[in-house]
Amino acid sequence: MSISTRSNCCKWLITFILLLSFCGCGRTLQSVILPTPPTEKFSSGDIVLRLGRTLQSELIASSGDSLTHYSHIGIILFRGDSCCVVHIEPKDKREVDEILCEPVERFFSSDVALSGCVMSYEALSPTQRDRIAIKTQGLLGSRILFDHDYLLSDSTRMYCTELVENIYSEVGISLSEGRRRTLPLVREQLILPSDIAQNKNLRTLWHLSYDDLRPAR
Repeated sequence: MSISTRSNCCKWLITFILLLSFCGCGRTLQSVILPTPPTEKFSSGDIVLRLGRTLQSELIASSGDSLTHYSHIGIILFRGDSCCVVHIEPKDKREVDEILCEPVERFFSSDVALSGCVMSYEALSPTQRDRIAIKTQGLLGSRILFDHDYLLSDSTRMYCTELVENIYSEVGISLSEGRRRTLPLVREQLILPSDIAQNKNLRTLWHLSYDDLRPAR
């Protein structure tokens, strides 16, 4: 096998591993207790990020900005008094990989997260937050599936960062501010979680680190 062929094979393998689990989750061998997220500080439209526990999650995070080390993203939605994270991720063949809404505690649970945070876009007006919540709720019921081709030009399917970027476009805001990444074998440039986390208008409301997690008894 030539050096050129080996190089292309390595690029293909890395990309396959990365995209297979882009925005996905993993498992941990140790059970830990999650500090209670202060949902009273959160609002619909807040941005939620996490670093997953798999090698693939680490590859995704490492492909972005080193100061914003995350592999998955979602958005807060309040439904009455219930606070959930709306996001989308690839599932196995037994499940439908559509947009879902799950409790914040589940999103940050120890079997899927090493670290994470909740961030608020400071410049949002109450009217803009309402419009974002309506858009989020509408997409939640749309049955849009995960975009395994990672095409920003096609909104009939979406991946995690595309979903959040799309929601904020409802009020004329680009969270990624045009930042894009080029990866081998992907037809279009991608938005990674770090491309959104770098936005200077985002303020951290709560941060979770694996150092904060303690073994369950």
